[in-house]
Amino acid sequence: MQSIKEKYMYMSFIALMTLGYSGIPFAKYLMYGIPFFALLLWLASGKPRFNFNRVVAPFVFLLILSFISLVPWDYNAFKKTYFIFVFTSVFILFDFSKIEIDFRKLGLFFIALAIIWIFASGKGVKDVEYSVLDSKSALESTFAFPIGLIALYFIIVRKYILGFFFMACVMVFLKRIVLVAIILSIIVWFLPTKIRKVILNPKSVTIATLLITVFSIYFSYGYLDQHILDITGKAANDITKGRESLWHSALLSVNFSYEGFLLWGVGIGKVVTQLQQAFSMDRILLHNDLLSLVLEIGFVFFIVFVYLLNSAKTDEQRLIALFLTMLFSTDNVLIYQHLMFVYLLIQQDLSRFEVIKKPEIKEKVEQVGTRILRKRKSIKVVE
Repeated sequence: MQSIKEKYMYMSFIALMTLGYSGIPFAKYLMYGIPFFALLLWLASGKPRFNFNRVVAPFVFLLILSFISLVPWDYNAFKKTYFIFVFTSVFILFDFSKIEIDFRKLGLFFIALAIIWIFASGKGVKDVEYSVLDSKSALESTFAFPIGLIALYFIIVRKYILGFFFMACVMVFLKRIVLVAIILSIIVWFLPTKIRKVILNPKSVTIATLLITVFSIYFSYGYLDQHILDITGKAANDITKGRESLWHSALLSVNFSYEGFLLWGVGIGKVVTQLQQAFSMDRILLHNDLLSLVLEIGFVFFIVFVYLLNSAKTDEQRLIALFLTMLFSTDNVLIYQHLMFVYLLIQQDLSRFEVIKKPEIKEKVEQVGTRILRKRKSIKVVE
């Protein structure tokens, strides 16, 4: 009975996602009302309890910093704060490890939504060009992010056929960073256990993430342009789809310096405000959540966030966190509800591995399994 509220909440998520991509005017905004529905369901369930754990902790930490960023008031700060609040609030109130989620069906659901959305918008019939290097695909979709997560999940739980099927779908809905993240994650997963544990250690990931972010800053100043041009024959800004100039403009607009952004930045969401002023555009994002966070909350809080994100107990959960961290490096996925919900659903599902690995629980599971086998054998004898 305890899992009823989680089932209703999960069904609500699916329903709102379906409505959001149905093409109905304003329906896409319904997802942002889910915290209020979640609160009512949580209160009505009887004996409501908060669900604080290591998986939710980094986003609660980020949410606290977001509230601080609202002073002085900034619309983009409020917008990003609310986006983080949407998925964080649901997973503070509900523990989805209590229910069994069919991630195969969830993956197929996202594939169907992607196809419907692409053709409804006319993208799928305008252009048939496909290039991984140039990141061009008629079927390119942000649904590649959650589908990539689901692909990695199936690799982890040793359902390889499903894993490679969803990887193939990622190729179709082309997001280069997803492909890179999956390949690197799979390589890490199949390394010898001791090496894998060193790589997945939160300290190792945090140091590597910090170095990658510093490299992004170095890259944005154009120091590697000539080398990239000589090797690929293409300009660095073209290969990164304009990210180089975008990152450089962001650094200039906030007057970036390492010492100036050590303890704090401009505040959550306020980098977008700076970019809007620099480019005189209403809709513009940095396409690098790691760099964005450094500029918003400073290096110290950035390091704390990355460490918390990658400090789950099991290797399975840490690999999923590493995958998400890699996605943060070239895109603004932190505000994508369809990715963050799936990420947290998978993390809570994988938390069962942690429980089963406990000696006392493992022993009970084995005892139950033995009893079931004995009963089956006795039934066969009677027959």
